This record gives sequence, structure tokens and C-alpha cells, in this order.
Amino acid sequence: MTSFSVRAPVALRKARLLRIHQLAPAFVDNACVDLLLDLGLARENVWLTDLAGVVYEGRRELMDPRRARFAQATGARTLKEVIGGADIFLGLSAGGVLTQEMVK
Repeated sequence: MTSFSVRAPVALRKARLLRIHQLAPAFVDNACVDLLLDLGLARENVWLTDLAGVVYEGRRELMDPRRARFAQATGARTLKEVIGGADIFLGLSAGGVLTQEMVK
């Protein structure tokens, strides 16, 4: 853990365009994303999805303050639509949602 905490801030500052996708934002998941943000990940490069799809601005279904702070202005509504170009996929709750086609 020490080497990660020492090297990560430098790596993330250099990679402000690093894109992360998080499935099913819950307390533990948000703590992981918050850590990456603290290390320099650009907030606009965090995309959340859950049972209702992409967390986007104006969405009402399954929204709460934790999700709302990561809402993006987008027409995308599914994980498949936003996963392209992702450097990190953080899936901490459900299995089988990320297909081989999505990671090609």
C-alpha cells in the first residue's frame, strides 16, 4: 500500500484524462472513487452506473446525494454506452454486467 500511495498522486496528476467507470455506487464504492479524486483524478472523468443505468443530470430513479454529485450531462443511458475509453472499471457489487464486447 505504501508504494501505491506514494506513486499514485504523480501518476494521476499526469493522467488527468484517466476515465473511471463505477458500477452500483454504494458507500464502499464511493470511498474508492473519493480516494482516486483525492489523488488527482479529474471529477469529470468519473462515470457511475447502477441498476437504473448511467447516473446523469436530471435522472430521478434511484438517485440520492451520493449519486447526484457524480451525475454527468449526457444522453448515454447504459454502461455499454459509456464504457468506451475507460482506463478503470470499478465493479464492486454485481457480477456479469461487464461483457467481453465492452472491453474490446
